[in-house]
Amino acid sequence: MIENNFKNLLGKKIRVSGIEKYGNIHIGYSEEENKAVYLFSEKNDDISIIAVIYDPDGKTIKLSGAESGRAIFEPYIKAEIGTDLNYEYFCLYEKTCGSIVYTLKEQVKYYLLIENDSGHIGFPKGHVEYGETEEETAVREVYEETGLKISINSDTRQEYTYTNSAGVIKNCVYFYNKFDGENIRIQQEEISRSWLLPFDKAYELLNYPQDKMILKKADLMYD
Repeated sequence: MIENNFKNLLGKKIRVSGIEKYGNIHIGYSEEENKAVYLFSEKNDDISIIAVIYDPDGKTIKLSGAESGRAIFEPYIKAEIGTDLNYEYFCLYEKTCGSIVYTLKEQVKYYLLIENDSGHIGFPKGHVEYGETEEETAVREVYEETGLKISINSDTRQEYTYTNSAGVIKNCVYFYNKFDGENIRIQQEEISRSWLLPFDKAYELLNYPQDKMILKKADLMYD
């Protein structure tokens, strides 16, 4: 993957000079990286790279930075920078939202699991889009991936955060929803397989320990 060429940049602390106002954010210059830096900060120090913007050939074009520890996600970076649509973004932070969905069969909960093209077996979810709340993202993504229309109860919210092998910090937010008698329509373009399983079998099939943890907690919410 092209992103592997940039993994050492994400999270790297840099100093930025010549800072000027640029729309709702600022722009400056990193002599160390010899690149323009689009800043979600007015400071010129304690800045970490939160995104690398590159062209289809894999050449770094621009960088985006923010105060260290501040999580800003791709849709918001794109909206402020307004870079050419042909450019790709490799971001330090990612946020996805979805739901653990189940139905009852003879008073037994059956959970819907999906496998995406990466081999991750989990629950319907997807990336936030600009201006969306977590709940709106979850509703949209569950419908796109499964055809199920859900209403969110914010009290069921769970989340976990992990860092993948490329150094990307992923925040995953889930809610908990029951569905009754609706036809499941799996999105064939992004999902390889799906299952409707009782708790024990679903728990065993999940291949991320974090997903096992939130399924266990969700299963105790409604009896």
